[in-house]
Amino acid sequence: MKKNIPLALVVSAVLAIAASAAEQPNIILLFADDAGYADFGFQGSKTMKTPNLDKLAAEAVRFTQGYVAESACVAS
Repeated sequence: MKKNIPLALVVSAVLAIAASAAEQPNIILLFADDAGYADFGFQGSKTMKTPNLDKLAAEAVRFTQGYVAESACVAS
């Protein structure tokens, strides 16, 4: 019985780490200079083909509203 206690502790620790990792989100932030709202396929562009971004957008949460404190065109 005493031999099973360390094994149970290791299994519990692995399960706790796996559960913790599953709760953390994967975040991808795309920063594109001089891109308009409809410059990508998933936003309705008919001229620019962006199949990889379209697939990513279809499978993810999209935040489509952004606000800036200063509306000046300067280096990022």
